Amino acid sequence: MKLIKEEIDRIKSLMGLIIEQKISLPILVKGSYSAPKGDADALHSFERRKSDGFGGKMLTKINEKLREVYKAGINPDVTDIKINIDSTNYTVKWEATIDESKDGIAYMGVASRGSAGKTADRRAEGQIDNLMGKLKRNDAEDIKLVLDFKNPSGVYIRQFFYKYSLPETNPSLSQSGDYLRTEKPTEIETTTDDIMFGGGSMEDVTSSTSGKYKSCEGPIFKKGCKDPNTAYKSPDTEGTIYKVQGCIGTIQDGYFGSKTEAALLEKTGKKEFDIDEVGNICKDFKSTDSIVVGGSSNFDRITKTVIDKFEGGYWNGSTTKNENTTKLGICKNHPKGSMGASTETMFGLDRYNGNIESSPEGKEFFKIIDNEKQKLGMDGFCKKWKWLYRGGDKEDELKNLAVKIMKRNFDRNMSNFVKDSETKEKIETVPGLTLHMSYATWNGPGFFKKFANSLEKGVRRGLTDKELIELAIEDRSKTKLLNKDKVANAIKNPN
Repeated sequence: MKLIKEEIDRIKSLMGLIIEQKISLPILVKGSYSAPKGDADALHSFERRKSDGFGGKMLTKINEKLREVYKAGINPDVTDIKINIDSTNYTVKWEATIDESKDGIAYMGVASRGSAGKTADRRAEGQIDNLMGKLKRNDAEDIKLVLDFKNPSGVYIRQFFYKYSLPETNPSLSQSGDYLRTEKPTEIETTTDDIMFGGGSMEDVTSSTSGKYKSCEGPIFKKGCKDPNTAYKSPDTEGTIYKVQGCIGTIQDGYFGSKTEAALLEKTGKKEFDIDEVGNICKDFKSTDSIVVGGSSNFDRITKTVIDKFEGGYWNGSTTKNENTTKLGICKNHPKGSMGASTETMFGLDRYNGNIESSPEGKEFFKIIDNEKQKLGMDGFCKKWKWLYRGGDKEDELKNLAVKIMKRNFDRNMSNFVKDSETKEKIETVPGLTLHMSYATWNGPGFFKKFANSLEKGVRRGLTDKELIELAIEDRSKTKLLNKDKVANAIKNPN
């Protein structure tokens, strides 16, 4: 029997199947994954995101190899990480080099934090303190930066990768075990079979079924259609199907499936709709029950919604302060009402009280209005620019400048009053919360701070996005701010 076992072991050894054979270093662990197009958050989900579990499991795969090297009696280290992101096809390739530690420390894991988009630098850097705290609470030591990644083209991504030791459970070895050293790294290509997806969209669309939907641009939309720019977990918020879904009270994901068909049938008596019918379908739509937590947040679009729904047009009436500060005159046909000490105001932007002209956008904003005064003369101007007038052919230009003015103030408030990186990310990516805090910028720094503190406490308690939206509505209900019900409905349905 002993001879038979020795012969079997010899054959296994020739076939490279003996588990106890020497490990070869260095090791190059490689992997890749594809993200839904348009979903920038998924693009930098190197490990796994909380919202739906999607991710490339990169850190898991690296950490598994580190443990294998440690079990072989060698202090492991991650000496290099390389990442290539294709922003056109939304694919990610990565590789990590694992070798013997040169400083005698056994590095047992890699952790990462980052963000995507124009403000990615600030948001990514704001997550580091929380990451350090979490690692240290889990007994991590010797925390060192391996890679500060900045995506050079396409979708901007800033991502930090840190390695760390775990001396409590995996103390550094005093002597290195025996291993084979190779000139060229041993490449290990990991699979993407275990990439996680969540429970699918609310229309029961999964990554595997989304390909069964056909892009439709009209004129007829029916079951099996999807908005052309919609992808799994990433709806086109400007799409026709997405809009109609909001009007008929079903979840907005841009896919025309069974639930959309049922909701449409209940409201219109039809299982499909023509593009010319959208106006009638949405004519009397007033949502009070559904809360939209999906989709993607866009500050400019959402802030224009705030302007359209909550902020009035032009006012330049008679108050003591307005008469003292006016450059070209006031409009006597504008009511005084309860304007108090207000000055010339457009879209809720108070020219002097709000110090609006302290920014280039603010100067340009009121320059457009002043040019109209000079061109028409004050009598002609006041006849055209009546109380609540929204600018006529100048409306879009003024609205775009107003958004830029408020974004500057929003960013300042975020920097001053929101310290928790996860809360920042919620505000900037959950549409209802973006609207809540965009409007808080008009409400004033005091309200912004109050609402931000409440959201931070909610995030620490582990509230879901839907629960955070309900918290935002509750917080506003306790104030003396106007239009509470109207604002609550907009927070629930910000798109």
